[in-house]
Parts: sequence; C-alpha cells; structure tokens
Amino acid sequence: LKKYLIQFSRPFIYSTAPSPLVMRALVASTEYHQEIFEDRVAALKEKIRFFKETVSFAIPGLRLRGEGPIFFIVLGGSQRSLDVASHLQSRGFDIRAIRYPTVPDQEAGLRISIHANQSEYSIKTMVQVLSEKISAVEAKQ
Repeated sequence: LKKYLIQFSRPFIYSTAPSPLVMRALVASTEYHQEIFEDRVAALKEKIRFFKETVSFAIPGLRLRGEGPIFFIVLGGSQRSLDVASHLQSRGFDIRAIRYPTVPDQEAGLRISIHANQSEYSIKTMVQVLSEKISAVEAKQ
C-alpha cells in the first residue's frame, strides 16, 4: 500500500502546496506590513492620546482604565452599563457593556477599543454621545 500511494498519489500530495502566485502574494503582503508598521503604531498612539485627552476633558472624574488601545470605563451597575452601551450602539458605535459575572456588579462598564484607522471626528463624536448619555443618566438619579 505504501509503495502504491508513493507511486500514484503524487497529484494529491503536490496539489496541496500553495501555488507560486500565492507564495509571492504572501511575501508581498509581509513586506508591505513591515513597511507600514511604524506609521500604524504611531497613528494608533496618537489616536489613544487623543481619546484620553478628549474623554478626560469632556467627562471629568470618569473612571477610565487602560494604557493600550483597549479601555474600560467603569460606570457602576450592570443596568446602567447596558443602557449606555445600547445608546451608543443605536448611534453607530460598537461598544459593549461588560457586566456581572465578568466583573463585580458595581464595577460594570464599557469596553472601548481604539484603532489606528479611526478618525478624530469619530472619536470626538463617540465621546460627545457618551458624555450626553452619562449626564442624562445622572440627571435622572
């Protein structure tokens, strides 16, 4: 059986290898990402700085956790976090509530991810919508 497979299975064995075109595309993709890596990292760091600055100005005293591109805003209370996340989602922002049992109920909040390709306008608008919603929730209490 072994000899038979060696002699007659060559089309199957060799057809699974990537084609030279696919290999060249992978090499070109890798080279491209190496070229733009530094610029993407710099752009991401700038967007993170802009987000932190904007949110701290717009919502003083907000409990913001995170040093990288992923932030957690502590809102306290699962229902409050769900309400704010739902409002942001209705305005087009994919921001999720993180709540009990993932975190203690009074530590519930929002997970926000910043990306290098986000515009400053988008970040500013999201912070404005967040600020308005938090103010409206606090006014009800």
